[in-house]
Amino acid sequence: MEAQTVEAIVRDYLDAVEKRDLDRCLRFYKDDACIHFMEGVYQGLEQIETWHRERFDANFRIRDIERTELSGDTLSVDAVITSDRLAAWRLESLSGTATIRIDGDKIKEMSFGMRVYNPLEEW
Repeated sequence: MEAQTVEAIVRDYLDAVEKRDLDRCLRFYKDDACIHFMEGVYQGLEQIETWHRERFDANFRIRDIERTELSGDTLSVDAVITSDRLAAWRLESLSGTATIRIDGDKIKEMSFGMRVYNPLEEW
């Protein structure tokens, strides 16, 4: 798959997330897609819908996209996110990486991981 195609799919999906367009978000996923988030796995469109509703209810926002890296059909997105749930824990934001695998023209799998800042890296 061409890099521009993968990046365009992810960019359009992130636009749907930002606009809170649940129906449009779900159209980006294959029927048997899965999302790996925290300790859970959301498998299939019904559970993926639940995952999106939970993020929208928490006022999830992508504050900044810092970097993207494409490898074949998989795009890694380093981003800074915020939400009301984070604010309740007195966290202004979190940095993490979303890894999104595309199959055909739809998302097959997405996983999230936190990035931890190590001050010793600057030495």
